[in-house]
Amino acid sequence: PSRPAALVRPSTAVDAVAERYLDTFASLDPCMATQLGIVGHDDDITDYSPDGVAARVDAARAALRELDATTAADEVDHVTIAAMRERLGLQIELHDAGLDLGELNVIESPLQWMRDVFDLMATDTDDEWALIGTRMSKVPDRAAGYVAALRESAASGRAPAARQVARGVQQAAQIQQLFVAMV
Repeated sequence: PSRPAALVRPSTAVDAVAERYLDTFASLDPCMATQLGIVGHDDDITDYSPDGVAARVDAARAALRELDATTAADEVDHVTIAAMRERLGLQIELHDAGLDLGELNVIESPLQWMRDVFDLMATDTDDEWALIGTRMSKVPDRAAGYVAALRESAASGRAPAARQVARGVQQAAQIQQLFVAMV
């Protein structure tokens, strides 16, 4: 059902910035796009390499620059600007502190995200299974990029705790067994 015309808010320049950022974000973080229900990126795995991490923070910086060049048209825009500045600013702060590269823990990190995204994908048709296969074929390359990020983080003095590494290795072995069983 459509909303009455009186309740339809015209799109603003701030909305356009937010929409462009969302499109860029979804293309740079296809695992999160799938988690959020954004279609069109289910054939890829997020790039967790140093270059992939940098691309996401560069997109955040670009969106903030675009926001700085816009003027809020209404209260919705003010809220959108505040929310984007807070979230994207935090992403940039984490990056500048070196805390977004080579994340590793036993609950929520790229290790789990690359695995968990498959649980969110449809499996009803041959085409859906083919899409899973396409995405799965990219895991080895993305895992190698993630390993490069872990190494770079460790080399810069921000290695994960030894227990996290040991448990991460166990989880990676379990995930590998699951992928082999699926193929």
